[in-house]
Amino acid sequence: MQIASFQLVKKFAEQNAVPIRACFLTWTLGTQENNEWEVPRLCQKIFPAAKIQWCLEQHDYDAPDLPNPAPISSMLEHLAKSQYVVTQDASAVERAYQKLAQKLLDEGFTHIAYGFLDCEL
Repeated sequence: MQIASFQLVKKFAEQNAVPIRACFLTWTLGTQENNEWEVPRLCQKIFPAAKIQWCLEQHDYDAPDLPNPAPISSMLEHLAKSQYVVTQDASAVERAYQKLAQKLLDEGFTHIAYGFLDCEL
């Protein structure tokens, strides 16, 4: 979904010769230790000449007991137990999220972060 919104802004920019500033409130995977985040990286790839700024949002969101950024395993465990997951078999959902967390950790991601992405074209 985030890439689709970037593509929409790109299409608008190609069709209109005006300065553009797009702001996105988004979740992203990344590594807190290196301060490297996937969504800002993808945005910069789509808009190589753009000025991109990423900042973490520090208000309470759906998981006020978790830090921002939150460790992947903790955040996905929270999501598996979330009121938004509607299922008959919650244990299957929890196992699926545990499997996803391990896959993301194996890919080198350590955290999930919530914040603002500012893109000036």
